[in-house]
Amino acid sequence: VYPRDIFLVVRVMLADSKIERYEQLVEETLKTKLKTLLEKRDLIYDETSEFMKLRHLLQTMHGRNTTCKDGENNSQTLAKPEKMMVNMGNDFFMQARPKTTDHVFVNIGLGFHAYLTLPEALTWIQKKESALVKKSDALTDQANEVRFHIKLVYGAIDEIVHPERTKEG
Repeated sequence: VYPRDIFLVVRVMLADSKIERYEQLVEETLKTKLKTLLEKRDLIYDETSEFMKLRHLLQTMHGRNTTCKDGENNSQTLAKPEKMMVNMGNDFFMQARPKTTDHVFVNIGLGFHAYLTLPEALTWIQKKESALVKKSDALTDQANEVRFHIKLVYGAIDEIVHPERTKEG
């Protein structure tokens, strides 16, 4: 009877040790990685939202340019240019009334700005949006993979805690 009790105690101690290691893996590694991936994805969603707003603004401006009186793409023929709110930096906005909306400066990244026509800017924004969507989809796939790993580890913990369930099924 005595050796059997020792075996049971040793088995319980080993099981507790494994459970602690698995829980540590989940809490310190997998959940941290999941949180980081979701934060990166949310930043990309925010950036995509900004590009969608910019695209909408440029489409509005382009629509006004193409529906001028003489049918040409000439913003000079607009009767009254629209007022715009311009971000001067750090979300400090000022009202502006552009003289012409034929060209715009677009921040293309790494501190570079390009002087583009409205159709060129719209094309660039659509490409940028599709690249961001691909990037966010990849991060979503990675996050789903980490979620799956977390479920696997919890399944392993359940097998350690309830070994009779694995023998039955």
